[in-house]
Amino acid sequence: MDATGASRLRVTAGYVELEGGGRRSIVPLGALAVTRSGQGPGTPYVEDAPAALREALIAFDFERGGARAVAAVLRVARAEDAVTLWHLVSRVDPPLRAAVYDRLAALVPPPAGTSRDAALRLEGPTLERYWERIRRIQWRRQVLKGIRVIDPRTGLAR
Repeated sequence: MDATGASRLRVTAGYVELEGGGRRSIVPLGALAVTRSGQGPGTPYVEDAPAALREALIAFDFERGGARAVAAVLRVARAEDAVTLWHLVSRVDPPLRAAVYDRLAALVPPPAGTSRDAALRLEGPTLERYWERIRRIQWRRQVLKGIRVIDPRTGLAR
């Protein structure tokens, strides 16, 4: 944490949940989250996230970047960035929610029993099922790094 109250959390084991300012961030192994004093935690991103994605998240989370910042995230997001997109589904304004969900679903197919409509309504059980899939894929990517190549869409070894 610096003198202004800003910080950057990097998770090296397990996961960390941050809450504040009406936001909740779940930061899994191999991911980071930025915080700013009085604004709550930023949207988590993986260690190797593209610079353009990280910059767009700062704009979205702390500089009122709105739709422009979300569009920038969606342009550069990869399957490896599912952690970020999952968080954004519930953080964006309702008119943007479908675009975020659709990009997430295109990159990492939703698990069985997950409906688009339920996700767009932010129904807890649907979002939790999707999160469990994303969390497992991220965990496998990190734990098997250098040993196996993991498909970021499925979590299976290639």
